[in-house]
Amino acid sequence: MNYSIEMNQSKASFAQKLVQEQIDMKNYNLQQIAKLLKETFDKTYGIGWQCIVGNSFAKEFFFLKCKH
Repeated sequence: MNYSIEMNQSKASFAQKLVQEQIDMKNYNLQQIAKLLKETFDKTYGIGWQCIVGNSFAKEFFFLKCKH
């Protein structure tokens, strides 16, 4: 599979692992999964993460850096 990401492979793999865990637990609620991803990434890697989850989206992960 060929896709582009704007984060390192380690973080992308972490996101995929989090989503797979939710699927394994039969949680298919896309809003809950998006919220979990955002909250986990904000807590683990710092605030500023945006997360979009849906049937029509490919695997794309990105991080917006905000200047304070």
